[in-house]
Amino acid sequence: MIITDTAFRGFPALSTRQGNVLKLVAFVAMVMDHLNTASGLNDTLLQAVGRLAFPLFALVWGSNIVRHPVTQAGLNRLWLMALLAQPGFWLAFRDTGVQWWQVNILFTFAVMGQAVHFMQAPCNRTAFVFLLALCLYIPVSGASYALRGLLLLMMSALFFLTTGAGR
Repeated sequence: MIITDTAFRGFPALSTRQGNVLKLVAFVAMVMDHLNTASGLNDTLLQAVGRLAFPLFALVWGSNIVRHPVTQAGLNRLWLMALLAQPGFWLAFRDTGVQWWQVNILFTFAVMGQAVHFMQAPCNRTAFVFLLALCLYIPVSGASYALRGLLLLMMSALFFLTTGAGR
């Protein structure tokens, strides 16, 4: 399957403004949830609001990856950001049972980004990198939605890739 801009035509895509509004809402929900958890408040309403963040980010991500090809250079930056965020993630959530080796949500986006990169440029190297990332991710992904997170990102991408009767 080759992911191209032509697959996106004919579908009412998210406009830039709509994407930005969704990202802002998701960011606010995420911050509220993280502050709730890190402070030990554990307020049920704030947790519920926080559960909006990942699906909204996934929706915007799915819309964006169809418009812009995923490059290995961009993925490398995402992997670096995920690694740099890991100590802060663990420090903020260690009291909730998160272990130092459980990865943050940026790793979920990076692994699925590798899958999309493989779909855009199918070759042995991109297949190997994706399968390696997937094999390393699954055992350490308990704090970042695990396989459910990958499936949500995949469905978000496929929603924007599929056109016509296939949808």
